[in-house]
Amino acid sequence: MSTLQPPPTWALPVIKDKVTGVETYNPIWINWFLELARSFIPYSVKTNNAATYTVTSTDTTIVQTTTAAVYTLPSAALSTGRKLDLVTQFAGTVTSASANVIPRIGGVAGTAILPATAGAWAVLQSNGISWVAIAGS
Repeated sequence: MSTLQPPPTWALPVIKDKVTGVETYNPIWINWFLELARSFIPYSVKTNNAATYTVTSTDTTIVQTTTAAVYTLPSAALSTGRKLDLVTQFAGTVTSASANVIPRIGGVAGTAILPATAGAWAVLQSNGISWVAIAGS
């Protein structure tokens, strides 16, 4: 005799604080779930030639082909762990519309993303507060 198994669920395990009794989601499982969910987001390469650009939820790589540009990056708080690859094909700067980019050397968040160098590139990753340059030229 066979029995049907219940379908798998995407419910996240809850942990209960022994002192306060407050229930919360286990942060390890939340990070795992977010990584899993991100794996279903299609990758896209956006070619931009405008002086301004608002990064969309599906952008993963943006190639700036002409003119200096100002990018409006997504909220770092809503993008924890997300990575963006940015590259220029001309000698012009790429900056953020907000002071929310921490340079590779660390320090205070500013607006600089890419210098005025043809072929400059950077990988930004959200830490939940700012966009951090984790690699680049």
